[in-house]
Amino acid sequence: MLNIKESFIYYVLQYNLKIFSFINGFLCESRTFIIFSKTLAVVFCVKTFVCLFFLAAIFSILFFKFQICIEPKRKNVYIQFFNFFWNLGVNFTIFFAVFYCVKYFAAVPRPYVSSTLTEGNFHSMSSFPSAHVGLVTLLALHFRLLRSSLSAVFVILVILIVAISRIALCMHYPIDVIAGAVLAILCYFLGRVVQKHLLPLCNRIRIIVYDLVF
Repeated sequence: MLNIKESFIYYVLQYNLKIFSFINGFLCESRTFIIFSKTLAVVFCVKTFVCLFFLAAIFSILFFKFQICIEPKRKNVYIQFFNFFWNLGVNFTIFFAVFYCVKYFAAVPRPYVSSTLTEGNFHSMSSFPSAHVGLVTLLALHFRLLRSSLSAVFVILVILIVAISRIALCMHYPIDVIAGAVLAILCYFLGRVVQKHLLPLCNRIRIIVYDLVF
């Protein structure tokens, strides 16, 4: 006979499979939603974010180099932008390290139950947790999009859509996307603690970059 802990885990896993089967069975036959889901998978992919992050950082440096030459007072704006990219970089580094360590040790196989998505078999990374949902959650927290009720509703809808799309693509179970959001929240607050301890290093690097570029 199962004890309370074993019973809880059993029912969680059962409902996890039932919800997965319902969402996947309902949406996997819709080619429109599958194409939409694949688009979201590219947009909120970790690799995409890394590329966009470095492109945005380079563009910002070139932009402020031109602006500061014209108006030296813009240096304060540069400092704000540098701090923004620095904090985002710290948050993402922690996010990346935590998520892929958890993925490595969890080693949960991806679902791949939909016969219409054979390309999913080429993905070997663990299903648990969802990095896509985690990245959306982390960005929402970093850009402070949850402070107003209107933006909070929009962000929550985006997170839900991304989560459902990952299930529809047979890449994650419901428990994976929930864990992804929870871990991202923990990474965000851990990042804030780390940022306070790295503040002197941040200021030193900011001065070095400013002297080298400007």
